[in-house]
Amino acid sequence: NGELPPTSDSGYFAENENTNRTFSSLANGQTTTEKQSLPFPLPGRAMEQLTANSLNRELSVNTNEFIAVDEDFDLLGNDFESVESQTISALILPKTKKLQAPLEVRFSLLSTVDYNIVATPSDRFEFQGTQIKTDEDTTAASGYGGGILVDFKRNRWAFQTGGIYSFKRYIPNTPVLLFQTVDYYVKEDFHGIQQDILQIPLTLNYYFKNTGNWRMYGGLGIAGHFITSSVYEFRYTYTPTFNLAAPNPPSEGETPSLKEEKDFPEGLFDGGSLSDNFYLTANLGLGIERYLSGRTSIFLQPNYQHYLMEKGIGTNKDKIYSFSLFLGARVGLK
Repeated sequence: NGELPPTSDSGYFAENENTNRTFSSLANGQTTTEKQSLPFPLPGRAMEQLTANSLNRELSVNTNEFIAVDEDFDLLGNDFESVESQTISALILPKTKKLQAPLEVRFSLLSTVDYNIVATPSDRFEFQGTQIKTDEDTTAASGYGGGILVDFKRNRWAFQTGGIYSFKRYIPNTPVLLFQTVDYYVKEDFHGIQQDILQIPLTLNYYFKNTGNWRMYGGLGIAGHFITSSVYEFRYTYTPTFNLAAPNPPSEGETPSLKEEKDFPEGLFDGGSLSDNFYLTANLGLGIERYLSGRTSIFLQPNYQHYLMEKGIGTNKDKIYSFSLFLGARVGLK
């Protein structure tokens, strides 16, 4: 029985042609023990016990011929401990550790088109002594924009932030106002609202498919929206009170106007307050990405933004819910 048992995945012995091995023989009930010198022990996790009954052999090691070490030993260090002469019943293999994937930093350049649903609550205000009431209403609005995003990706997870500019225009839920001056009937039509908005998203993406040229991911997060500029469109129609020649119609500001009865907040870049020009949304997206090389890819991502705050924005306290489509390219730093 002088042959070694076949080594398994875990391994029992370190085979080295320069190592002199002698083994104990248990033939005929006689035990002959010889010593074996190993260049170094095998560190790591504990293995199955090697018994004389199962393997019909023992391995004895002298104190000066074997050195025991911890799992975290340093082959080049001096912190070694000696063990007394004894029967070694188990050998230890190294503990394997999973390497952490490197952090990928990628920049995205994108364009976006938006379909917005503007929800306007009911309102009541006074105009020239008359109470005017408007009902709750929703209207559709289009928009477009673009931006730059940065992704910090490790394995399947990616954190994304950056800045996206968007332009929105919609027709407000406000009735047409009619009033009379000495020479004219005046019709005032609050015809539209234009907004320039800077969006800062904070999104966590998870890649369902993270290998190959085609990748798929889903994202969930929030976004802060800052209204940088607001434009309120008014149209005026003047009709003479008589068919006779009338003087020139009054200029804006010389007649009663809705602007005098309601608050029309200015954008942040025009001196408006943050409380009047900020809102939060919850974002949900699903994207598909096509790698063109190891660093470059293009992507398409539908996105939904749900208005979160109780208070609306603008003169009518509107709440905006948006469906967006992102189309862009990503480039990694390395």
